[in-house]
Parts: sequence; structure tokens; C-alpha cells
Amino acid sequence: IALSSGNGLISRTLSEKYGVKCTLIDPNPRCYNKRYSKDDSRYLPPFDVIAEPLNGNGELLQSKGGPIRKTIRNCSLIIGLHPDQATEPIVELALSLRVPFAIIPCCVMPSLFPYRIQRISKEPVRSYSSFCQYLLDLSPSPPENEFETANLQFEGRNKVIFWKPRRTKVNLTRSEQDE
Repeated sequence: IALSSGNGLISRTLSEKYGVKCTLIDPNPRCYNKRYSKDDSRYLPPFDVIAEPLNGNGELLQSKGGPIRKTIRNCSLIIGLHPDQATEPIVELALSLRVPFAIIPCCVMPSLFPYRIQRISKEPVRSYSSFCQYLLDLSPSPPENEFETANLQFEGRNKVIFWKPRRTKVNLTRSEQDE
């Protein structure tokens, strides 16, 4: 699942270049090929799109049931490239589903998220570095794997925070598979 990547570049690349089945979740997706009419199959992206926001840990989105719930519960990786307001929800959703995630945080948005407080200093999260530390502080306790970071080889905000859970995710029950 690629979250809040409105133009779908991650999903498009993974789908077309590597044959990975992807779903884009974004409240305002901008991934349709406007050179073609909506009646033309080339208008549609080569991946699924769920035009919904992700809030909290994704419970509200999953409560919609049916294909949306099944897609989320069956995902094997969650990716967010500069996902703005969805950054923290991506982490929370990945933790709740026990699936790996990779995010490249960007915008801090302290006025939208005044509750974000540094764990050790108790200071509000107002800078990029404090936001990254805030996200790293969401890492689960041992014996679970901690979050990791790496710097990618491009200019700008290039820090990726990622996690691969030690234990596997929760699978769908038989009744959920039949929805």
C-alpha cells in the first residue's frame, strides 16, 4: 500500500517496472492519465486506488468493510513518500497490522498536531529533526525489532524510517476473506 502519494509515482513504478500489486490510498489521488477520456482504459492507473484518508491507526478506514478492509488487512508493506498528515497514521497502521513500513517524513505541521511531544525532553515537535525523533520514539519495545533509519541518495529530505516486524502480521479470518 502506498499512502498519500497522490500522483501514484511509487505505485506506478512498483506496478509497471517490477510487477508488484499495489494500492494507492489518498483522499485526493492525482494518478489518472488525463490525456485519455474516462471511457478509455488507459485513463486508469495500473494499480488500485482507494480515495479515502488514513487517520489514526486505520480502524475507521478498515471499518468500511469489504474490499477496502480486505486490501488493508492483506497488505505486506506500507510505503509513504512525504506523506504529510498520513505519516504518523502509517506508522500506527503498520504496527497494528504487524507489517513492514517505510516512510520518508517531510512536513512537520505543528499547528495541525499540537499533541506531538518529545518523549524525553517533553518539548513540542516543531522541527524536522524533532519530528523524526518523535516517529522513532513510536518504535515497539523489545523483543520486537526497533525502527531503523537510512539516508537515501537524493537531495532534500531523504531520511527513510523503516521497520520490519519480528513476528508476522495478523491474518484475515475465514469470514473476512469471504467479504
